[in-house]
Amino acid sequence: MLTALSENVSAHVILLRAEAPIPEKTRLSLAIVVKPASSTKATRLADIERVLRAERYRTNGFVMAVWCSRPFRMTHPDSRDD
Repeated sequence: MLTALSENVSAHVILLRAEAPIPEKTRLSLAIVVKPASSTKATRLADIERVLRAERYRTNGFVMAVWCSRPFRMTHPDSRDD
């Protein structure tokens, strides 16, 4: 499992930043956990996606553009799709 931060989110592409790259064309199971600062509950959004591109980010880490082919589906925050 790789943990990444979202840099930018659009209708079909999410730009992720992580310490390690994911090779282009890799299919992956992506889970986004949304937790408002004022809440103890989180919403988990999951889908299976494909990496469009990966490149070095400034002086540390990498950014990856991930294609979202369909809307995310909500799952239980404690569930895992691994």
